[in-house]
Amino acid sequence: MVSQLHAQQILGLPGQVNQILVDLAPGVDEEELKQEIEKILAPYGNITSSPRKEQSSHVVLQAELDGIQLFARSIPFMFFLVAAAIQFIILTRMIRSQRLSIGVMKALGYNNRRIMWHYTAYGLVVSLVAATLGSILGMGLAAVLNNLYVQFFNLPALVNDVNIRVVLNSFLITSVVGVASGLFASRSIIRINPAEAMRTQPPSSGRHTLLESWPWLWKQLSSSWKMSLRSIFRNRGRFVVTVLGIISSVVLLVFACFSLDATDYLMNQNFKQINRYDYLIRFTEPIKYTEILDWNRWDEVQRMEAMMELPVKLYVGDKSEDEVVVGMETSSQLKRVYDKFGQEQQIPDQGILISKRVADKLGLQVGDEVRVETTLGIGPSRISQLTIMGINEPMTGGGSYVSLSTANNLLGEQEVASAVLLKLDAAQMPSVENRLQEMSRVSSVTSPAQEQETYEELMGTATTSIAVMILFAGLLGMAIIYNTSVMTFNERQRELASLRVLGYSQGEVAGLLRKETWIQAMLGIGLGLPAGKAAGAAYMASASTDLYSFPVIIYPRTYLVVAIVAMVFVWIGQQLAIRKVGRLDMVEALKNQD
Repeated sequence: MVSQLHAQQILGLPGQVNQILVDLAPGVDEEELKQEIEKILAPYGNITSSPRKEQSSHVVLQAELDGIQLFARSIPFMFFLVAAAIQFIILTRMIRSQRLSIGVMKALGYNNRRIMWHYTAYGLVVSLVAATLGSILGMGLAAVLNNLYVQFFNLPALVNDVNIRVVLNSFLITSVVGVASGLFASRSIIRINPAEAMRTQPPSSGRHTLLESWPWLWKQLSSSWKMSLRSIFRNRGRFVVTVLGIISSVVLLVFACFSLDATDYLMNQNFKQINRYDYLIRFTEPIKYTEILDWNRWDEVQRMEAMMELPVKLYVGDKSEDEVVVGMETSSQLKRVYDKFGQEQQIPDQGILISKRVADKLGLQVGDEVRVETTLGIGPSRISQLTIMGINEPMTGGGSYVSLSTANNLLGEQEVASAVLLKLDAAQMPSVENRLQEMSRVSSVTSPAQEQETYEELMGTATTSIAVMILFAGLLGMAIIYNTSVMTFNERQRELASLRVLGYSQGEVAGLLRKETWIQAMLGIGLGLPAGKAAGAAYMASASTDLYSFPVIIYPRTYLVVAIVAMVFVWIGQQLAIRKVGRLDMVEALKNQD
């Protein structure tokens, strides 16, 4: 960055500017002011004017913020639902296990409201403790992500203050979840009769599973598998919550890995398929082919292609849109055009391959006519008529293309170019770049390799947030499996102890619990993989803008990696819970009436 005066001195343009920034007063009609400014600046060679909301830097940043906002609203909502369901199941089991105590309290004169508040308050206290720990952890994570975005978007240092409103909202929502879970779980207290509560609660009646409707399949299963399946369907509420929890965990894992796949796809398309040149050289103004023809004779140059970047205004009726039309050789080898689905687009000999962004705004279709006004700022503007030969939907940027000869015709010129693409001998690239930089009519020299290196450095900062998401998703799945396994073990202590007395080994009893866990986990993983892709598609649909739009790219290996990671965390949670089998006191379990 240099001062305006210094820049004018360097360029030899005293008192001149090439850009004017306007800050609008409140209540000003933006479109009306834009037209007035363009009318005033027209004699001075005004090329175009665009509001901040249409500038690429603003669009990219706003799209990212919108995506973050969507993520911040949808993901916590999903987790709150899972947390509420888990808390409901825990409180329900607690009430069931304390059925005798509740009956005694009722017999002593405690009313339903007082007893219900006891368990609801328990859920509220747990929620408040969780909200406190979560807020502390969240503020620490927010500081890390804040620094990442500063680096990624090259922003000035952002203020990392604590947002009291967000913290209070988190406590409020968490409290509501805790109270709601407690109230719904404690409703069963109303139905408890003190006299009946003094008796041993009969076991729940067995239910036929879906598989039992297929005798030919059911007969093929071992007794351990039959017991595991019947145990699962005995408590369908817990089964549903467990599966939903695993699905949520897998969705997060797929979403995180989807970001990596999308980035890899973008880089492969942009730096290997689309841009195959080593250097893009732009000139201060369009020049004749003859002035650069000798470049092709340099020993270092393997191939050279001319290109024209032409700012234009497109008109259809009373509607108009600014666009940059790129004129290329129809048989270009150094730069190709691909849409977001990876399909190569052909540059038409006549007419225009127009971007979907412009086509949508102007209501254009293939075969329609569009008026094209050149706004290069050199010489008089010209108006031509072009036919829409195709509509291009690129992943990033604009995307309107014409043949190089058509671009020359739009300018009323012959054999001129505003840029050149070069493919060089790799060993000679530094020396060629230095030679190009010293040429007076060269305005810029850019290299895809340098851009790729910069992009990879920036993406390296985003890897931290992705790793945090993967870890969080894994811990969520592990916690759900552990919690479910512990509850299953506690509820079935008498049953498991009976099996041990009947001759089942510790390993066989543990195997029954493992089978139950893996049935639920594999079902959750199987449903979570397509749900993760659907979540990614919904996110991309909401985050897509005029400047970029990506397909949902998830490589087959990603599904495999996600499934393996999910199973590892499931196994860890399972192993932590299964240890209780070794500590099972058969005498106490068989004496327990509940």
